[in-house]
Amino acid sequence: MKKIKLPKLHAPSDKTLIKVTCTVAALAVISVGIYKITEHFPGFVTKYYSNGLYNIITYPGKLLASLFPFSLGELCLLILVLGLLYAFIKGIIKTISNFIKKKPRPLFPMVRFTMWLLTAAMCALTLFIWNGGLNYNAYTIAEKENMGSREYTPRELYELTVYFINNANTVRNQLKENQDGSVVENRSFSELCEIALNGFDAIEGRFGTAKGYFTKAKPAVLSIWMCYTNITGIFPYIVPEPIINTMTPDSSLPATICHEMAHQRAIAREDEANFISFVACMNTEDAYFIYSGYYLVTIHCLNALYSVNYQLWAEAWQYMSEGMRKDMSAASEFWKQFETPVAEVSDTVNDIYLQANNIEDGIASYGRLVD
Repeated sequence: MKKIKLPKLHAPSDKTLIKVTCTVAALAVISVGIYKITEHFPGFVTKYYSNGLYNIITYPGKLLASLFPFSLGELCLLILVLGLLYAFIKGIIKTISNFIKKKPRPLFPMVRFTMWLLTAAMCALTLFIWNGGLNYNAYTIAEKENMGSREYTPRELYELTVYFINNANTVRNQLKENQDGSVVENRSFSELCEIALNGFDAIEGRFGTAKGYFTKAKPAVLSIWMCYTNITGIFPYIVPEPIINTMTPDSSLPATICHEMAHQRAIAREDEANFISFVACMNTEDAYFIYSGYYLVTIHCLNALYSVNYQLWAEAWQYMSEGMRKDMSAASEFWKQFETPVAEVSDTVNDIYLQANNIEDGIASYGRLVD
């Protein structure tokens, strides 16, 4: 049998690359322009994007992601990183070779790499804006639900904190413990996601959550890496699927799943995703999820109370059961082993990202759940 000759695959010509880069740049500029303009029209964004166009645009991505048992977002990120790394190394080698051979335009391989890098970045920016980024410009939950806001006293915050602690203590009595006395859950990740979906089905369309087709959350293959970045879950927007760090302590895992699923339902702001997570947990009718919801708000209430009145914080702390204290201690010990410069960089990047989306207090906005 004769050997079959395969056609050679050629890289895009320089002209083609320039055309692609210019086209992507134009789309990115238009998208950013629309994003900046819609900052002044939250009603328009809420009505026509969050409650309409958002689900249409993200439907193909959600449908595609649902076909894979693993995180498609992680796979895309890995391919992108490896592809850019390969292109960078290849560009360096060619550049050195060009200098050695004294070829004209010796730096052009690195120019090509830079163009590919910019093209990838602009593609990511455009996808982010249209796959959910515009939800940052929609009305807040408080505005949608006419909740309003007012100043509250330290005593009111104390009473709210004690209320949540007492409820958490009651629910925790129904849960299993490990040998160290902290809460443990043995159901599979898939089962937990089904329960979370039930919670969201119960509140569909309420509090500004979008209606439509939504996929399950996916377990992160790189969960250990996420631990080193202090990340418990992400919603990458570019691929609209919630990705969960499955190594997250059991006391926080259900609330984390619901938090990322809230982002998928057009809830962009972190404090609001925390609020929707709490509401969804309460509507699952599952003791483990309900406890995780109470655990989430209790931590934020305690942190807020500590910052305004230490004496009231100390009094509230006395109401916590021994089991709940063990859960907090176990979580603290778990995260302590991942305290590295990488985590600090991750927090800084997240802070910059939130501020770029008009969340002025950055990562501190997570705590606005209390308000």
